Amino acid sequence: MAANNKKVSVEKPMMLKVPTAAAELEISESALYELLKAGKIRSVLLGPKIRRIPRTELEAYQQELLDEQYGTDAPERGAA
Repeated sequence: MAANNKKVSVEKPMMLKVPTAAAELEISESALYELLKAGKIRSVLLGPKIRRIPRTELEAYQQELLDEQYGTDAPERGAA
């Protein structure tokens, strides 16, 4: 039998449910809802009770926190 040489790609979903997004940020769901309410993170309503958070919003929020702490002029990690 020939071996299957196909690489299996495990991609992260582009849109996350609130519990998943909160877990990725390592915060509570209520803390995430506060960030949503404050406009720090944006979400998309796909239906009356279907809210998803784009992964790019979590990444942008993380970058905003880093910029606030280290400033936007700080060198990138690993830069010499």
